[in-house]
Amino acid sequence: MFFCCFAAFLLLAPLYKAGNRPLPLLLLELAALGFLFTIFVVHRAPIALPRTLKVAIGLLLFYPLLQLVPLPDGLWRALPGHGEYAAVLDRFAARDGAGAWRAISVVPIATEYGWLALLPSLACLLGVLRLSPAHVAQLLLRRAQVGGHQVVAVQAHPHQRHLGAAIGVERDQVGQVPGLHGLTGGGVQCSHGPSSGVGANLGCGGTRRQESPMSSLYGETHRQLQDQFDSRTLADTLEAVIVQPTLDDETVAFIQARPFFFLSTVNADGQPTVSHKGGAPGFVRVLDPTTIAFPSYDGNGMFLSMGNIAADARVGMLFIDFETPHRVRVHATASVRIDDPLLAGYPGADLVVRATVTETFVNCPRYITRHTPVEASPYVPDEDGHAPLPGWKRIDLLQDVLPERFQGRAEAEGGTITTEEYAERLADGNG
Repeated sequence: MFFCCFAAFLLLAPLYKAGNRPLPLLLLELAALGFLFTIFVVHRAPIALPRTLKVAIGLLLFYPLLQLVPLPDGLWRALPGHGEYAAVLDRFAARDGAGAWRAISVVPIATEYGWLALLPSLACLLGVLRLSPAHVAQLLLRRAQVGGHQVVAVQAHPHQRHLGAAIGVERDQVGQVPGLHGLTGGGVQCSHGPSSGVGANLGCGGTRRQESPMSSLYGETHRQLQDQFDSRTLADTLEAVIVQPTLDDETVAFIQARPFFFLSTVNADGQPTVSHKGGAPGFVRVLDPTTIAFPSYDGNGMFLSMGNIAADARVGMLFIDFETPHRVRVHATASVRIDDPLLAGYPGADLVVRATVTETFVNCPRYITRHTPVEASPYVPDEDGHAPLPGWKRIDLLQDVLPERFQGRAEAEGGTITTEEYAERLADGNG
């Protein structure tokens, strides 16, 4: 009931746009008074507010009322800024008004209007504090749908706003999605001809078409699947509740405690790949709420991930805790540098990647299989940058093609091995 009343109150907010005409403002202020009465008299539930916020609200409400306090004529004239108004009163006011007590404000009626105009905002603030996060998300979605300029159908063009938060969006065109030929009536027009992909597989019959707020996560094919399985509203609610443009303190601590994560990248032709990136806990550093840095240690020399980032900056990062199942996903734009100042803090690293966060959110851990780590990888470089030579770099057939810095190390670290011997090592879990 409380949620419904608050939603109805918010629907009156557009009345503020009615040119400050008396009736719309009166209705809005009466609604605010009614809502405040419901909060403090009907529900009587205490609202926990920070002390600074309580003081700010108190001052905001008290100061206009202070301006309405009447003062004797002599004292009123002596106040700063009142001299010119006093001269006007002496010239044009009726004689019987001389010496009358007057409010501190030179325009009391404007002060009264200003104080009353604070009530809707105060009602909104206190109402939101009474709601659960899920209800707040629903209100944002409903408000976005009511405001015609904010409502978007499933469109082919990008949008740069997610419920007021600035987040980047990918620019996919309808023509690039198989089975989608255009837009009609705010929905996706399905292809009835032979085609492949989600657009063709879902079909058109029976699928509900819905309007949604602007999204930075969902495109045409996502919307089709959401409509097919009746999850569009759920998806929009989750996006509003859990997707954030910055990393909070809890997420920062979680990321920096991980000894590994999974990195997804895309090459210049759009081919995606994913790789495991590992190191000692803390090798991933959060430099600020929107910047993550991590090293690129010696690998197989293919530089697939690093080369992909150089061609297409979009990356995805998945951080998982297998002991206490939990995971955090991060979308970002990244850059690779060989001369990054952070490189000195990563002994044994070749490059440093800096990723600027665009979205981050937690995922349900229900499908994560619990694992307990046995030991840290012995191949993580030590504080001097030294690491054992991996087994595959000891294969005899590869010795002539290894980079110069690895030439001769096989003989010094146990000798060369055959491909068959390496396969045996690999089967036992040895690198």
